[in-house]
Amino acid sequence: MFRDLGYPKYIGKDLDIVSMLGDNQGALALTKNPYLYKRSKHINVCYYYIWDLAKRGKLDVLYIPTIDMAADGMTKPLSRVAFERFKEQIGLVCDP
Repeated sequence: MFRDLGYPKYIGKDLDIVSMLGDNQGALALTKNPYLYKRSKHINVCYYYIWDLAKRGKLDVLYIPTIDMAADGMTKPLSRVAFERFKEQIGLVCDP
């Protein structure tokens, strides 16, 4: 979608591989090995699609610290400081 909208820089260096950032280390570990934990058997089959994409080299899943996760600004209520950081992360500039 980003490639079609003219924003390939958000995809990653290789346009054939999508880079996905995550802050949940357990979920990231499951993308490398879905059978890693006995207790992961309850995970819906559709989530194995992510693992399959990573296995085939179409998806690169990388860790990013929670404080640097720009997506949190779209999904969580933020404190003023976190909101200011979010605006900076997405390049939002407001004129006074």
